[in-house]
Amino acid sequence: MRRFAPLLLVLVAACACDAFCEGPTLPGGANYIAYTVLSEQGPLSMGTPFAADTSIAGLRASIAQRTHQADCHAYGSSDSCWEKIADLPGHLYVAMTPPYVCATVRETAALSGRTLYFIYWIGRPRSGCGDAYPQLHLRLISFNRSDLPPSGVLTVDLQLQGGLISDSRVEVTLS
Repeated sequence: MRRFAPLLLVLVAACACDAFCEGPTLPGGANYIAYTVLSEQGPLSMGTPFAADTSIAGLRASIAQRTHQADCHAYGSSDSCWEKIADLPGHLYVAMTPPYVCATVRETAALSGRTLYFIYWIGRPRSGCGDAYPQLHLRLISFNRSDLPPSGVLTVDLQLQGGLISDSRVEVTLS
């Protein structure tokens, strides 16, 4: 019996953890695209799953309109209005609420034609998550416009894969 103990331990560990090769699945015909995380602590999400714009100022105005919160300074984080982040031309900015789950989360971005995908993959649940539900803040990421179609309407598709399945879309006009 003792000779099987190490094998049993490896089997239990493998079942409890996400495999290294598990993760987001790209939609058919999509290719990976680079992105930069600019902030993890933006305005409170207030039910806004995500928004996209070609400027941070436009994104801030869109979020204020959706959440009916005119003053993002009331949110309490050190730069909740993203005022310390340079609004650079040639970028697409996306604000999104990260999933709050007690599991491994892996993310990626991909482009297929006129659709930009941002994918969160949710792994197996972990034990030991008894914390109170946090106030979720919008996360700000940017994409270089040179990697995107030059003009027209771009669909930004936020997907949750794995333990949670969800799909939300928003359109942004590139000019």
